[in-house]
Amino acid sequence: DYTTWYEFQVDQRGWTAESCWDDRRWNPAWFVAPHADDASWRIEAAIPWAELSPTPPQRGAIWSAAISRTIPTVGTQ
Repeated sequence: DYTTWYEFQVDQRGWTAESCWDDRRWNPAWFVAPHADDASWRIEAAIPWAELSPTPPQRGAIWSAAISRTIPTVGTQ
């Protein structure tokens, strides 16, 4: 619909926060597995379609994603 947006946040500990249209009361079921070593950290996230839409997208549907990384005292990439 080009107006709805979801925000999912994950920190290096695997702690999460989320919102839908800036509504922080939205509380979807989603799953995060963090992995870290001395040089980097990464996450794997699983978000069920049912948390985003009443029906899964059909072939040809367009969804977009934006990803940003914030490094304390450094900035955002």
